[in-house]
Amino acid sequence: MLSIAIRIAQRMGLDSESVNAKCHALDAEMRRRLWWSLVLFDTRICDLARYRSMTLVPTWDCRPPSNVSDFDLQPEIKDPPAVQGTPTEALFAVVRGEMGDYVRHSTFYLELTNPALKTVVKNSHCGHVPEGGELKTIEKVIEDKYIRFCIPGNPLHFMTIWTAQGQLAKNCLLESYSNLARSPTQQTDAERNADMNYALITLECDTKLITSPLVKGYLWHIQFHFPFPAYIHLTQELRRRPVGDHSQKYWEAMSNNYQARLALLGENDTPFFKVFARTVLQAWEAREALSEQCKDPLAPPQLISDIRQKLARLPQEVLEANAGQPSDALALSLDDLSRSMPTDSIGRDMLYGTGWPSYEGLGTGIGEIALDVDADHFDWNAMDWNQMLDRGR
Repeated sequence: MLSIAIRIAQRMGLDSESVNAKCHALDAEMRRRLWWSLVLFDTRICDLARYRSMTLVPTWDCRPPSNVSDFDLQPEIKDPPAVQGTPTEALFAVVRGEMGDYVRHSTFYLELTNPALKTVVKNSHCGHVPEGGELKTIEKVIEDKYIRFCIPGNPLHFMTIWTAQGQLAKNCLLESYSNLARSPTQQTDAERNADMNYALITLECDTKLITSPLVKGYLWHIQFHFPFPAYIHLTQELRRRPVGDHSQKYWEAMSNNYQARLALLGENDTPFFKVFARTVLQAWEAREALSEQCKDPLAPPQLISDIRQKLARLPQEVLEANAGQPSDALALSLDDLSRSMPTDSIGRDMLYGTGWPSYEGLGTGIGEIALDVDADHFDWNAMDWNQMLDRGR
């Protein structure tokens, strides 16, 4: 249905600014809002389905929604209302639209989704890449135009602040992976720490959102964006570098986010929980092993204690059956899974934002074998996290 809606919108010219500009001011703005809602929703669905987005691309020119009050959009107006310099009811849609518009023209994004369109970027993206990456420009724009005027006690403003910062951090991490794919050199310690900080910010922003009573009306959106890529990055790094200057901070952030999302993670016998638990436990076991060598007692964070308690309640025959699974069990393609699973099993795990369908027959081998996560099955579009991490060493 979403695909049909997008095709109908394209035939109506919603993606064309020249067509929108000919419409009544109210109709033109509604067309822009509708088009961007469809595009961003489709992009998220592509993330979940492990499919490269073909909609958020620089081949159309519909402007992002304007920062205007709904009251100013009246049927009788002839000219478009003036864009306001303070937050309006459209704030969330405006910020998402401007970020999406910038990202779809970014080199790093197109390299991961549609490299053939990089020539379009060269013709449309003006200015040089600032120090710190392409996203520094849009980060400053969003901060100067919107975030600094937001009131944290306002539910819409609160949602916008932390969603924007979390999304920017996630895209910064994605940009880093794109740079690693292009560069034959290894990352420096400073660059690796910066990537871990991006993952940390992603988790902390999500925790702020999920724990705040202000956003209870927006929980449907938050639930749709589980920050699993941040867990993957942090656990893979902590598994390779168990002890560091800020390792405790990373474990606290994961533990806090886990506790906040505990009700959304499902029962302890779901495939998603098994994969999640296995990913986290392997990183902690690496730190425990080092602690034992140093004869330094180590108290596990609440995250680890809770996962171990849940796994202890699993039937022994399930654990024994999973223990013999080969290490490439998690490399099953999504197509293979979809051919063998019942159609009504898709839903709960897809809601977590991992791209991993709920399939009860998947063996995970919790704690028994090394987990080399193929990120194609989670949230990054066709991106092999382990390959990129190894390139960064």
